[in-house]
Amino acid sequence: MVKAEIKQFAKDAKAALFNFPVNVLASSIITPRLIRSLIYRLWGIGVHSNSIAPRCFIGSKHVSIGQGNL
Repeated sequence: MVKAEIKQFAKDAKAALFNFPVNVLASSIITPRLIRSLIYRLWGIGVHSNSIAPRCFIGSKHVSIGQGNL
């Protein structure tokens, strides 16, 4: 029982480490577009544009955003 709880805690912590910078900081309306694209790149998201609008939810780093998409 404790082992399962530890595994779940580790899974939740890993998700939080991705979600906070990507879906809270980067997706904020006060984050400049250049900083947003840099945060995405730092977390391994394939970004080829600096004009990504705020409020985008990214559920995985297995995403590529091409030039002119957003």
